[in-house]
Amino acid sequence: MEQQRQLLCDDVFCGAMRWMDGETLAIAGCVSSSFHRESRNEQLWEDLCAGKWPSVSCARPLIQQLGGFHRLYSECSRLVSPDGSPPPTKAAVFSPQASDFASLVDVQFQGKTLFSRFVDGIPGTGTELTTEWFSSCPFRVDLIQESSCLPQQDRGGRMEEDTPSSSSSSSTEMGKLWKEICEGMKLSWILIDKGSKQAANLSSWRPVLGQRHWPTDMDFILRYGSILSQCLPKPVECSIILKCRLLRSSGSSIEIKLTELSMQLKDVGSGEHLNGRDGLPVLCQAVSFAKCRDEERVLRTHRELLKRQNELKVHELKHEWCLDVYVLVLVLAALALLLWTV
Repeated sequence: MEQQRQLLCDDVFCGAMRWMDGETLAIAGCVSSSFHRESRNEQLWEDLCAGKWPSVSCARPLIQQLGGFHRLYSECSRLVSPDGSPPPTKAAVFSPQASDFASLVDVQFQGKTLFSRFVDGIPGTGTELTTEWFSSCPFRVDLIQESSCLPQQDRGGRMEEDTPSSSSSSSTEMGKLWKEICEGMKLSWILIDKGSKQAANLSSWRPVLGQRHWPTDMDFILRYGSILSQCLPKPVECSIILKCRLLRSSGSSIEIKLTELSMQLKDVGSGEHLNGRDGLPVLCQAVSFAKCRDEERVLRTHRELLKRQNELKVHELKHEWCLDVYVLVLVLAALALLLWTV
């Protein structure tokens, strides 16, 4: 292999390696010493990261502090494992602050970038007053943006989620558009802990759930996220909500406007939102959780958990309804008995 490598000039060899994806490039680095040396070229990994997450172009100094683009790609191209082995326990954990974190957020639709932003800290926590408000209120990170519209080409896709069904041609066409939006919309939310110099992708890349959203038939809500269960007293769901509106669809062109993008942390058992004070330590530990390349398993585990949550809510509602009926029967019986004695 080394002899064959020597037959190629460096420019041709490096040019060939630029066409490789991250996994192929990592495998090529195990072939020989010369392949390993070339595969460690930081510029190759920077190009890969920029193609996958355009927001990295605004955070180059921070990524260098983390260990470079090679490490960023290795850590964040995989999803947080919902049931992996817990990481080593951190010693002397200090109380994390909102300014200790940064985020790289990218939304793509069928390979085209709709939204890309580097967020230093957590929006809305710049002053002492807002920080105290953030600590006491439910944890929520909102990324507000102006109208973000983009014409798209080569429509196509499939998603096995809730879709409207109707025999009419208009409903059928809207159902196809809905599937294309769900299948084509990809979201990445990379969280960086500047203190520990670690990073993790808290999104599921593809939607966990999706549905039509009020106020019009052109509004959609997609739900991404991850299950944070390793080394935590109680499992926590990192829920990332993306709302979008279909502005126009004609021929092979789709025009979309993003209307909301937010992150919340919820207790998996109770469904209650964590406040900012409890949420920041969870994020501090989440960046060191085990990662998983099996995207399907991550999505399947997350969807099964949400299904169990819905079943539990239905059970609780039925229990409350039965209890209400029981109390009402007792009250009516007592009232009937009182009237009969009189």
